Formats: sequence, structure tokens, C-alpha cells
Amino acid sequence: MFAIVAAVAIFTFSQSRFPLLFLPMLTILAAVFRLGVLGATGGVLVVAVVSSIAVTLHSGPEALIDADPMARSLFLQFYLLSLFASSLPIAVLLAARRRLVNEISESVRLLQLAESVANVGHWRLDILTETVTWSHQVFRIHGLTDDHPPAYADAINAYHPEDRAMVSSTIERAIMDHQGFEFRARIIRPDGEVRHVLSRGEFDGISNDRPMALFGVIQDITAQVAHEDDLRAAGQRAARAAKEAQILAETDQLTGVANRRRVTQYLAQTIAIALENGRPMAVALLDIDHFKAINDQYGHIVGDQVIQRVALDASRQLRGDDMLGRFGGEEFVIVLPDATAAIAVMVAERVRSAVEAGRASPSVTISIGVAEWTLGETSDSLLRRADEALYAAKRAGRNVLKLSA
Repeated sequence: MFAIVAAVAIFTFSQSRFPLLFLPMLTILAAVFRLGVLGATGGVLVVAVVSSIAVTLHSGPEALIDADPMARSLFLQFYLLSLFASSLPIAVLLAARRRLVNEISESVRLLQLAESVANVGHWRLDILTETVTWSHQVFRIHGLTDDHPPAYADAINAYHPEDRAMVSSTIERAIMDHQGFEFRARIIRPDGEVRHVLSRGEFDGISNDRPMALFGVIQDITAQVAHEDDLRAAGQRAARAAKEAQILAETDQLTGVANRRRVTQYLAQTIAIALENGRPMAVALLDIDHFKAINDQYGHIVGDQVIQRVALDASRQLRGDDMLGRFGGEEFVIVLPDATAAIAVMVAERVRSAVEAGRASPSVTISIGVAEWTLGETSDSLLRRADEALYAAKRAGRNVLKLSA
């Protein structure tokens, strides 16, 4: 570059016929655009050396000036100063421009790198022209090459058919209300792959010299959604397992009805509700008659079958909120919410009759004791009165129902 400046300067100052002083200026400007401040200072220095030699040899365009040598020397100095004064600001501005371009390029590079790492892209929608601008990462999320952004309608159609109406209405509402937005949706790539995305943004209408627009970011959250689905499924499995464990912990393994722990809890809850609402409730205790003789004669396997059969026959005769529970051995308890003594006796008698009518062998009967809850009575007291009524039924010859006084 400096060789070109020197050649042009030599050509200009080696003759005195034509006023070609503008030629060095052109080459210096070229050097400024190529080399910046260095081009300005170096170019002017080269022209100064060449012109000084030319003055010594009494050559150069300044010889065309009709003046004494001192005046021509002052003209040359002014010319060199003009070259430097005109080229240096341009060089400084170009250097600042290059520095700014480099900073912007680095910022864009870091932004693209950050978007790639975070799997996030940004986009802008010109509201008036419906022109869409996408960053490189948005194209990657959509599985497209970044040749040119799609039209607004095509961008909407990239979403899953079930999500398009929601996406379109969200964007239209953001434009109408000049407010931010956020939504989750699914996009379908050209190869058919479905990706989950999170998009959020703001209304861009602050600048007066730019058209109103929506600016937003879009993030591929497919992996996050998969993790959420896994966690949700794991939670559901855990809930089912906990429920199954609770059922096992509250169920009598032989008969499938409530065990002593569960029926005791239900009895306490029923008494609390009766106390709060002033409603009646009752319990019935039932026991298989001559069960020991059945075990002795037929064995424990048949005895277990008898217990299962009695539990099944009894449970079929209960009302919706009644609960049958096995207290242990051949003894069962029935909790009867919202039941007066008359209703409890009716339900218990239905149970007794069903067991007696059973056709399986060996045939069995049950004795039942019924007690209606009285205000302020505890569950232990209520069960004790029902137990007393049960023993009264056994003393009365079994296969009998007795109501506690």
C-alpha cells in the first residue's frame, strides 16, 4: 500500500507541467481505508519525503505557482498539513467503526453460542407487514435451514394442530393489548418429530423510528417435558403403591374386609360425625356359632372357608356407608352410620338370615348383638354394650339377634 502511495507521489512530484496534487490524496485515502491510522500517518510521511526531495530538485506541481521559493515551500507544507488533517479523522472514524463492528460481531457470536448452549432462540414479528425474523437457533429448533424465515402463517402452521388456535390467539391478544405473553406448545418438524417449546416475549413498540412488533424467545423444552412426565408418572406410581399399601394395611387378608385397625378408625370417625351432626349411629357384633366345633370336625382350611363365606354373605346385605370388619377369629363388627336401633336391627337381621340361608356345607349360623350409640358415649363403651348383647344372643340359643338395652 505504501509502495503505491510512493509511486503515485513520485509520479506527481517528478513533473511540473500538470497540477496533479489530488492524486496523492486519493492514494492516501485508499491507505486509510486499508490500514486505518497507520495508513494516514504513513501515507502522509511518504508524500512528505517524496515532495521534499522534489522541492530540492526544483520539481513538482508547486513549481507552477508564480511565487518565490519561500512561498512555494509554505504552500507545500500547507498541502501536507491538509493531507494529514483530512485523512486522520477519517482514519480515526474507520478505526472506531472497525472496533464497533468487531464488538458487535463478538456479541453476536457469544449470543449465538449462548442460544445454542441453552437451546434458546429469538424472533421478531413486524406487526404491520407480518414479517418474521428468526435467529439461527430458532431454525435449529424447527429443524429447518436458515436460508430465509418463513411467512407468519407458515410459522403458525409449524405448531401442532391441537395447539395452533391457542398460539394464534395468544399472539393476537398480545398485539391487541400491547402486553407480554407466554405459552407452551408443540411444534412438528419437517421430518415429523414433535418438539415441546416454551415461548415468551414482549410488545416492541418503544422506538418511534421502528414499526411496532412482537419480540420473543423460544426454548426447546422437550427434555424438560419428558422429565416432568417421568416425575408425574413416578408420582402416580408412588400414589398407587401408597394406596395399595394402605389398603393392605387396612384389609383383613383372609376375608378381604376391613381389619380391626381400619374398622376401629371408621367407628371413631362415625361417632365424631354423629356427635357433630346430632345423627344416630349403631354397631353390630356378630360371631359364628359353634365355630370351634367346625374347626375340630372339618379342619382349619374349611374353617377359613366358613369365615370367608360369612364375610361375603354379610357384606352383601349392608347399606352403602356401612362397614364390615373382622375383629379377629370368627368375630365381625358392623359399623352403621346414620342408623337408629330399628334400622340397625333390620340390617343385622338381614345379615343373620343371609348366613343362615347359605347352602354351602357345612351350614353355619351367627349370633348378633346390636347397640345404638348414645350421646357422649365412647367407641369402647359402645362396643362393650354390643358385645354384651352378643353374649345374650348366644345364651338365648344362638342364631339369634339381641339389641342392647
